[in-house]
Amino acid sequence: MAIPGEFCGLALMYMWLGDINKGEDDDFGDKVKVPFSISGYENKNYVAIESMFTSAGFTNVKCIPLEDLTTGLLKKPSMVESILINGKKVTSGGKKFSPDASVVISYHSFSKR
Repeated sequence: MAIPGEFCGLALMYMWLGDINKGEDDDFGDKVKVPFSISGYENKNYVAIESMFTSAGFTNVKCIPLEDLTTGLLKKPSMVESILINGKKVTSGGKKFSPDASVVISYHSFSKR
């Protein structure tokens, strides 16, 4: 009956070692990581996405209204259309960039005409 006890001990050791190594992976040097919470950004308010980027350490975040709505029935105002980092579309989190990388968040808004 020593096997279940040994198994539990090994499991605890692996969890402990995993926590030790976790801190090493969190060091990105001079880079910041795109937040994983941006996934599904098309259904999120641009202010929330902007906050996620600034909280992650990005310093050059701009929000651009598209002024593409007249009624707001098909697409909702303030919902994100796209996210560009240094001119390339980003759809998920995890990639690392310089903190001053250009982040452009385009969002739906009513036309001013």
